[in-house]
Amino acid sequence: MNRDMALGLIVMAVAGLYIRSALAIPVSFLGDAIGAGGVPLVLGWLLALAGAGLFIHALVARRAPATVAVTDPEDEVGGAFADPRHAVLKAAGVILIAAVFLFALRPLGYVPAVALLLAALLAYQGVRLRPVQLIVAIGGALCLWALFDLGLGIDLPDGTLLPNLF
Repeated sequence: MNRDMALGLIVMAVAGLYIRSALAIPVSFLGDAIGAGGVPLVLGWLLALAGAGLFIHALVARRAPATVAVTDPEDEVGGAFADPRHAVLKAAGVILIAAVFLFALRPLGYVPAVALLLAALLAYQGVRLRPVQLIVAIGGALCLWALFDLGLGIDLPDGTLLPNLF
């Protein structure tokens, strides 16, 4: 058993404990359809799925013939992470973008703010913003809105700035 297989098993065990704890959250008669334990339960199952995926991937990689030379991961580190100071500055930039998103969320509304967040993160990572990338940012924002607002019934900010313009 290699490290990835062991980590996959550990993650699945932690997920099992997390799911068990989520199921122990009491159900309130005043709660909504999802309940207080709904989101933790979904997160627990996603964690279990990630652990199972890691275990299966390690198992398949172990059984596959080794045709590619294995390199040390330390040799592959480069780019933004070659210099630790540069990595910290890149992370600080992402935090700054997230902070601007938080301040823009209420006035712009959820969908425009998330679309701008996704576009800004793409641009910050060096992706040239073409129409396809903008469609992905807008589509991602709409998918997240549909998941949370329509699917889970979580009320998201409509925005105060844009409705006042029309």
